[in-house]
Amino acid sequence: MQLLFSSLATSNTQGKVNNITH
Repeated sequence: MQLLFSSLATSNTQGKVNNITH
């Protein structure tokens, strides 16, 4: 369960960074 949440958080963070960068 924690692994899934961690993966979700990483994906969300990368999405935000992508939004800011582009």
